[in-house]
Formats: sequence, C-alpha cells, structure tokens
Amino acid sequence: MCPEGSIPIDVDTARAAIEFAYTLPRSLPAPEIAPEPDGEISFDWLGPAGKMFSVSVGRTGRVAYAGSFGEKSKFMGSSSFLSRALKRLFEVFQRRRDRSKTLEVDPVGPNATLSRFIFHTRHFTRNKAKPSAFIPSPRDLQTSVFWIDELLEAEIWQIGDEVAGQPRNLNAIARADLQASAVVESQLH
Repeated sequence: MCPEGSIPIDVDTARAAIEFAYTLPRSLPAPEIAPEPDGEISFDWLGPAGKMFSVSVGRTGRVAYAGSFGEKSKFMGSSSFLSRALKRLFEVFQRRRDRSKTLEVDPVGPNATLSRFIFHTRHFTRNKAKPSAFIPSPRDLQTSVFWIDELLEAEIWQIGDEVAGQPRNLNAIARADLQASAVVESQLH
C-alpha cells in the first residue's frame, strides 16, 4: 500500500533496482534501500557528520545521485547511462576508503562539463553569461553547478527547473556551460 499521492513501484523499476544492487561491490557498506514517492527506489549510504551518498533508480535504468562529503564537497547528477553512474559511485567510495579521516572528493574530472543555471535576465546577455551569474549566494557563500555530461538537453533543463530552480520558485531561463578545469584554474572551487 502506497502513501497517498505516491506512485507505486512497477516491475521495470524493481528490475532496474535489482540490477543496480547486483553490480555493487561487496566491499561497499550495505545501503539503506527505500521506495520513493515518485515510484523510484533509493539506495542511501549515510556516514558520520552528515556525510551521505544517495542513488535513485528509475524504471528505465536512469539514475539520479547526490552526495555530500563535507562542507566543500557536495555534488549531484543524473545519467541515462547506468554504467557511467555506477563507475562514478565506485570511484567516490574507493577514494573514501583510500583517504584519511579528512575527506575531500573530486567527483568530476577536469574535462567534465558543468552547467550554472541562470534565473534572472540581469545575469546574461544574448548568448553569454555575465560574471554576476557566478557570484555566490550571500546566504551561504556557495554557487551551484551541475555535472551534465551525457545528459539529453531536456534532462539538463529539467535539473535546472526542478533541482536548482525549485528552492527559488523560479524556472531557469539560461545557463552557462563550462569545463570543470575552468573552475579549478579560476580558483573557484
């Protein structure tokens, strides 16, 4: 029985989740597995001091993931390619195991494409983002970017509207795509 407003988990979602579970290395700690209100299944790894990694598996095998490994290491993404997301998951956990108690995770490589969503016309002109689009929020002094490699254009804009825009009650009206190496070279990380 589903809570009111929840979508029941269908057979395809269950199969995709089972396939995902079978590909997890035995060396990983066991995740908490739970149904989500949107009909997907989540796999959650919770650690000390608010550290976490979560993967949500949908009926098509598309996965969405998010992680937080400390104040300066938060990331999220979505992939239509289950194997790529799994590879990223395993890389993150391998780094976690190989490091000391201080954990710094770099979940994307220097050639990864990142996107900064823009919600106000004052932050862009024609086809170019203004520097003001990258100024951190005064609330938390952070600027969000999203890893978008291998995503379809519609999936990218969905992230802009649902993930970045929903907390602002705004839809993305533009975006700036850049290489992760540009963030490092500009010392913005």
